[in-house]
Amino acid sequence: MLNTLSFMENAGARKISLCEHPSKVDLLQLKHAAEEHRHAYYLKKQIVKSVPKVV
Repeated sequence: MLNTLSFMENAGARKISLCEHPSKVDLLQLKHAAEEHRHAYYLKKQIVKSVPKVV
């Protein structure tokens, strides 16, 4: 489930980035895309934490 959520956050960030104008992108759009990527990263880190280590 966490992987699906991470994928969705990453896909959202990528869609936001595709809609950005190459030189006229505003800070709000950049901030939104960065937050989506941050959410995807955090969810992936939670997956790593939740998997027990094999010794």
